[in-house]
Amino acid sequence: MVRRARFDEPNYFYHITCRGQRKNPLFFSDDDFNAYYSIINKVAKDMDMEIYGYCLMRNHIHLLLRRRENSLEHFFRLVNTRYAMYFNKKYDLAGRVFQGRVKSSTVLDEQYLFHILHYIHNNPVKAELVEHPEDYPHSSISFYNNKGKTKISKLLRLEGYLKSSSDDTFPVSEDFIGSADELLLTDKRRKGREMSKYAERRYLSGKDAEKLLNKYLSKVNISKSDLLSKLYDGEMIGHRRKIVMHLHKSRISNATIARVMNRSRNWVGQVIKKANSSHSSPTSLS
Repeated sequence: MVRRARFDEPNYFYHITCRGQRKNPLFFSDDDFNAYYSIINKVAKDMDMEIYGYCLMRNHIHLLLRRRENSLEHFFRLVNTRYAMYFNKKYDLAGRVFQGRVKSSTVLDEQYLFHILHYIHNNPVKAELVEHPEDYPHSSISFYNNKGKTKISKLLRLEGYLKSSSDDTFPVSEDFIGSADELLLTDKRRKGREMSKYAERRYLSGKDAEKLLNKYLSKVNISKSDLLSKLYDGEMIGHRRKIVMHLHKSRISNATIARVMNRSRNWVGQVIKKANSSHSSPTSLS
């Protein structure tokens, strides 16, 4: 059964959840919690991952983080694998410790950042483990209210989280969080297994390719038949290369480009490869 590759782009905030296999406990003792803290601290130090909030429950984990260069997949593969090895060795077990892959939801709105962090900190209250979030020892609430130390060393603060609702602001720019339009564009993924070679490819449709092509033809005032013909004059070759690179930069697949350009996929690949090697840039069609 195939599944869509997760949205995993730099500079976005993500709410992460990990559960124990069949909802079994992940932590039986303080030593287990401390082992997880030690592992995530080591991996976060080695990788470019920012953590803004957390709550470790007995059978699941909540994290609010923002990724930079390293992917979520790589980060949690290291963290969860190392903890699973510790857990199975300590309790003389074998097999999976975590249930399925890590779940992630992308945060696009500033207010939603605070909502997620509030939700994370109130998990122990909802589970009736404590009466107040501050009473639970394995969350980042003490870091925010300055009433205790956090056990995750690379923890950053969402400024404004503890302010009143009338002054509940988080001064960030759009590229700090990521825009909804960008998410809708890049989240159109080819279906495939998580670790397949297609996991990070995102494509627009053939109709989008035709629209971009027609826009280019209208701008340069040449006919589609001339562009797609076998004419080999320098000007026409230049137009073909420019439109191929623009379609490629616009997240059109090579197969779709080949179809609308009436060429082979190999031809498209060669054009893109040559353009990338010479660092050429396509003409703007705006």
